[in-house]
Amino acid sequence: MAEATATPTASGPKGALGLSRPLPWTPEELTAEWFSSIMEKNIVIATKIMDAIHSTSSKILIELTYAEDQDAGPTKICVKGGFNKAITEQFPELIGAYQVECGFFYHLAPRLSMRIPQSYWSTTDTAGQGLVVMEDLRATGLTFGDILQPWTPHQVKRGLEQLADLHAKTWGAKQEGYPWVHDASGIRPLLLNMFSPDAWKRQFEGPPQTRPPVPERIANRKLIESRFKALWNATDDRFQCIVHGDPHIGNTFITTDGEPGFLDWQGLHIGSAFHDVAFFIVGTLTIKDRRENERNLVSQYLEALHEEGGPRFSVDEVWEEYRMQNFHEIAWALAPSTMQPAENVSAMTLRHCAAIEDHETIDLLQSTPQWQKEWPHL
Repeated sequence: MAEATATPTASGPKGALGLSRPLPWTPEELTAEWFSSIMEKNIVIATKIMDAIHSTSSKILIELTYAEDQDAGPTKICVKGGFNKAITEQFPELIGAYQVECGFFYHLAPRLSMRIPQSYWSTTDTAGQGLVVMEDLRATGLTFGDILQPWTPHQVKRGLEQLADLHAKTWGAKQEGYPWVHDASGIRPLLLNMFSPDAWKRQFEGPPQTRPPVPERIANRKLIESRFKALWNATDDRFQCIVHGDPHIGNTFITTDGEPGFLDWQGLHIGSAFHDVAFFIVGTLTIKDRRENERNLVSQYLEALHEEGGPRFSVDEVWEEYRMQNFHEIAWALAPSTMQPAENVSAMTLRHCAAIEDHETIDLLQSTPQWQKEWPHL
C-alpha cells in the first residue's frame, strides 16, 4: 500500500467546496455521521481518534469502522484542517490557507504525477474552514522528513524533480486561471503578521537563549519587512508558476523505496519557481553540502523542469533570482513555538542565514530600484 497510495487518483476531484453547512471545527465533531455523509456509499458506524498533531495546521488521525453490509472504505485516515484554535487566533490568515490546500487537492492534484498523499475528500465552507480527508501515511509504512536530519544531495535532487512536475504543469500561471489561489491565503499576509512589532517582540526580545540565531546584520524588523517588499516587487515574472510555498524537509515523506514526496500544501501560491527551489535546497542540506552542491542541483532542477514540459533555462539565467529568493527563508526565524519546536527553528535559521550571507542576498535586494527609492535611509 505504501507507495501506490502516495499518488493522486486518476478519477478526478472528490469533494465539495463552498458549503453553506458548517464543517467540523473540533475533533469531536468528526463523527460517524459526518464521515458517512462524505464517504460515498460507505456507511461509517464508529470512529476512534488515534492521535492529534497540532502545528501550523492540525492533523487528526482516525480509525473508521464500517457497517458489515457495506464495502469497506479506507479505515485509517487523516483529517487535516483548522482544528488548532490557538494558532488560528494568533494567525487568522491561516484559515484562508487551509481552504487553499483543499483547492489544491480538488483542482490541481489530479493533474500531477508527483508523489502526494491520496485525498478522499476535500471540502470548504463559507465560514472559512477547510478540511482534507486523506490517507494516514503513518499507517502505510512511509517515513517522514525530519528537520534535524538533513538529506543527501541525491535525495534533494529527487525532491527537486518532484517540484519540477508541479512547476512545469503550471508554468506561467496567472490569478484568473487559478481563482481559488487568492491573495489572502498566500504566504505574504502571514509573513507580514509574523514580523509585526508585537510578533517581533515575542520572538526576539525575550531571554537570549530563546532567540533564533540570526546574525545582527539581518535581525532588524524594519529591514526585514522592507527587504521582503523589495523581493516581492523584484521577483521575475518569467519564472511564475504555482509553488508549494513551504517545501521544507518537515513537509516531506519518504516511500519504502527511498523516494521523496511532499505534504502540507497550505502555503501554495502563485510565485517564483525559485522560491521553492531555494527553500528546499537550503533547508534540506547541511551548510557544507549546500555550498558544495547547490549550483549543480539548480542545474539538475532546470533539466527536470524542461523534461516535464517547462521552459529551458541555463543556471546563469536563473542564478540572480535564486539568490534573491533565498531571503524568503528568513521566515524560519520568525516562526513561533505554536508553529515549530525551538530546535527546528534554530536548525533551519542557521542554514538559511548562512545561505543569505553566502549569496549576499541582502546587498542584492538593497540594490533593487524599489529599495533605492523607498528605503535608502534604512
